[in-house]
Amino acid sequence: MSTEDKNYLKVLTASSFTLAVIASCFVLYFARDVFVPHVLSLFLFYSINPLPHFLSEKLKVRRATSILITFFFIAGIIALLIFASVVSINSFLSDLSLYQEKLHVFIDKMVVLLNENGVIFDKSLVKKNILQLPIFNISKSMASFASNFVGNTLLVFLLLIFIFLSSSSSKHRNKSLERIGKSISLYTDTKIAVSFVTAFLSWIVMAAIGLDLSIMFAILTFLLNFIPSVGSVVAIILPLPIALLQFGFTPSLIVVLLFLPLIQFAIGNVLEPKLMGSGLGIHPVTVLVSLILWGLIWGIAGMFLSVPMTVAIKIVCEEFRYTRKIAEIIEGKF
Repeated sequence: MSTEDKNYLKVLTASSFTLAVIASCFVLYFARDVFVPHVLSLFLFYSINPLPHFLSEKLKVRRATSILITFFFIAGIIALLIFASVVSINSFLSDLSLYQEKLHVFIDKMVVLLNENGVIFDKSLVKKNILQLPIFNISKSMASFASNFVGNTLLVFLLLIFIFLSSSSSKHRNKSLERIGKSISLYTDTKIAVSFVTAFLSWIVMAAIGLDLSIMFAILTFLLNFIPSVGSVVAIILPLPIALLQFGFTPSLIVVLLFLPLIQFAIGNVLEPKLMGSGLGIHPVTVLVSLILWGLIWGIAGMFLSVPMTVAIKIVCEEFRYTRKIAEIIEGKF
């Protein structure tokens, strides 16, 4: 084969691969309502599979019984989180008029302060724009979100049951799937531990100063820590408006501004790297790029799944000679 033919073949292969990737992204985007529950159920399977494996292997519990115990355990945790969230949201909604009054007072003080310093604002116009924010009309949206969340959770759990049943009946093992499972288990076990410590310490800080919705913010901190980079920033920002309205410019607000970022920084940059080590084998830049791409394709669910999906893609790419360069790029070997 001549040099020109080889170059033509390389260009043709690269073009075909690029078109296949673009087509796959379009399919994943437009069929996300189908793919997301299935991928979430697989993610949960690899995440919680070590627990029934431990019960059956170490404690000699029957496989079916260990799976049933695991399901009740996970369902109990989810029910507890939902109950705590509902209590916090109901408390917030019952005090919504109080927060509106506090917002009016805060706007009055800020407008007076700005006018005294030569910055002229129309008080009525500012109030009109602020009060049109969706936060003061969220009851309906919360109810819709809750119904969708419960429906999706039931679908994911149903798929998870079928995956467990098929895995227990299957005797064939795939090395790539085992590597993917171990990597996802490492990631989720570490993330659960790190997120729980972060949420617990954040809740202690917020509860110590008496911040409203502290339980809700702690739960959101736990969940948002699964979103790389961006999640921890959002978890810090979310309590600030409530803290500002509740405490104003007082030492309590300074506590929130100081300790929440400190907790996130210490755990995210000191504890988590030591626990995670180099087990995933993906570069931090790759993590950020995958977060953006999967966020564009699958939204919030894609952000949660960005790291596990990238790890799975890397492992699959390592199995084929033509895609090993992609796996090296994901690892950061540019």
